[in-house]
Amino acid sequence: MKPLATFVSDIHLSLHPPACRMEEDWLSVQKRYLGQLKEISEGSPIFIAGDLFDRWNPPPEVLHFALRELPENCFAVPGQHDLLNHRLDQMHRSGYGVLVAAGKIQDLSGGKEEVVEGRFRVRGYGWGEEIRPPSNGLPVCLLAHRYIWKEGRSHPGASPENHYSQMNLSGYRWAVFGDNHKGFVIRLKFGSLVICNSGTFIRRKSDEVDLQPAVHVIDSKLQFKSYLLDTSEDKIREVAETEEESHPLNLDAFISSLEGLGEAGLNFREAVEMYVKNHPELPSGVVEMLLHSLSHHENLD
Repeated sequence: MKPLATFVSDIHLSLHPPACRMEEDWLSVQKRYLGQLKEISEGSPIFIAGDLFDRWNPPPEVLHFALRELPENCFAVPGQHDLLNHRLDQMHRSGYGVLVAAGKIQDLSGGKEEVVEGRFRVRGYGWGEEIRPPSNGLPVCLLAHRYIWKEGRSHPGASPENHYSQMNLSGYRWAVFGDNHKGFVIRLKFGSLVICNSGTFIRRKSDEVDLQPAVHVIDSKLQFKSYLLDTSEDKIREVAETEEESHPLNLDAFISSLEGLGEAGLNFREAVEMYVKNHPELPSGVVEMLLHSLSHHENLD
């Protein structure tokens, strides 16, 4: 049955392959997956629940790739990876913002809505935005970038307040989330609410080898369905503990977050504190090391 709308998240477009991936031409791998997305969508609008890019300032080659290879009729909300210092007010400085300005994607953050064929609405919220109940009218699908989890589908120490059962989703018929790469779909026994954590689009870490990436659709009968992606050509290797992937502090991401501080109006301390705040998974020892080094640096000034 033809989809009315297609949903995906955490595409993480990047120029170079992650540490665990063995493919040399990473753009061709991403093109293959985007081709599957196009095929499944059958021309229906595509809604991306955040983290379209792996970093807020993708190189020009990746921007050109996105302009060329992303399907038409795409709507999205930004994830933290899409935003300078994870700040929505900096969207205009990001690669995500470039695609919005170019008309390649339409931004739905801030609770903006798109009506799909007069049958239902999709309402969007980006990283850090408060999710508000929708107005009455056509059925509504929530599109949001927020970490939610269920048992067996989370990182260690996930906050209880982010458990799917704690989400206030009053007024929504469907809710599609991005951020947590471990995808799952829950169909609540009471009412008709379907909660979908879309999960990773392409496996990027060795501990994701057992995950099955999927794309989700709402069809002409307003049924929510999932389609598994073909991963048979993937080449993933185990990553040693000493390699960057398993390091508790991703230095490339940390350094990237400090770029453009002057333009963003942030100083070094604010940037470090924001990085720590937005990465609650960092071990306490790493946080202490960062803050201690920061204080030591300031004392030397």
